[in-house]
Amino acid sequence: MLFVDAIINPTNSDPDHVGPGNLGWQQLISAGNEPAAPINQLFKNSHINYKNLGPIYGTEDVANNRLLLDMMDIPNAILQMVYNKLYVPLSMLTTSALSKIQMNNNLKFRKIPFGNGIGKQSLDESSFPLEDLLTETYFFQAYRNWLMVIDIIATPDVAVGWYEHHSRMLRDDKFNAFFDAWWDMDKQLCSQFITCPFQIDPYSATYIQLLERSRMNFFFAHAEKAQQMFDLQQWLSRYSSRPM
Repeated sequence: MLFVDAIINPTNSDPDHVGPGNLGWQQLISAGNEPAAPINQLFKNSHINYKNLGPIYGTEDVANNRLLLDMMDIPNAILQMVYNKLYVPLSMLTTSALSKIQMNNNLKFRKIPFGNGIGKQSLDESSFPLEDLLTETYFFQAYRNWLMVIDIIATPDVAVGWYEHHSRMLRDDKFNAFFDAWWDMDKQLCSQFITCPFQIDPYSATYIQLLERSRMNFFFAHAEKAQQMFDLQQWLSRYSSRPM
């Protein structure tokens, strides 16, 4: 009863008794635990001026470390296609497409009808958007992941050509105007490289000729569309002008 009375009426207890505050209740409930840090010590630590402590990272600290980029891993399903020498559309290498593959989200598979992987299952391209619908932004997003694939399947002396090709596209001040031409050329390079690998040299005559041919095809395609639109407008104009 004395113990209960001391808790209910602390004034009736021993004068040296500590009231049931934060520290008092902790001692009563869990006897033997280490006491919490004194309030005056916490108050002192909170007023440390960290600006005057000086640097904590120096040359010795960073000498043995390397910068690691937080990039998405290439799924095995994509690498399976490449190692079986199947063309991988860039629409399957966007960030959203890779996430879909990793999460196995509504994927379709098909049997490989020829080549090294004949009879095996491979990702079906119909599960992804069409490659020719990629915008410039998603094209370059997917191309970064394509370079990651190249780093896996090719030696550095072979991969460097793809990086130079990528740099050539980035340096083209008319890239947006000729995006379709660059995309068509890159598709030819990728599809041919997968089946019959070669060294890409952006300064070679063959590379330049392929680029110019893609630009000409792009020009004629747009000219044909413009002519079709003009003919349609002429026909509609003549039709609307007929007497009823």
